[in-house]
Amino acid sequence: MKVLISPKYGVGWSTWNYIDLAFDPDIIQAFEAGLDKEDMRKFIISLGYEEPLFMDGYDQCEIVEIPRGTLFKIKEYDGSEYIEKYNADDWMMAI
Repeated sequence: MKVLISPKYGVGWSTWNYIDLAFDPDIIQAFEAGLDKEDMRKFIISLGYEEPLFMDGYDQCEIVEIPRGTLFKIKEYDGSEYIEKYNADDWMMAI
């Protein structure tokens, strides 16, 4: 699965907008085709999304490939987005 994130500090992409922007295959395809920030904003609206709140993170976006069946979440710190994969060794269970 392809996920579009903004890994550099500053402004997040999906975490500062709508999480669906990270997974939408049409948006990912448009990103891969090289749509610039303004054209992407218009394209997102044409897909039926509300206007994105923050487009600055788009300039820093990268695609991350996540293997099928992987449990993950998009985390963000100070605008820097990253993928956190579930690892049972790192989790504890209350008993």
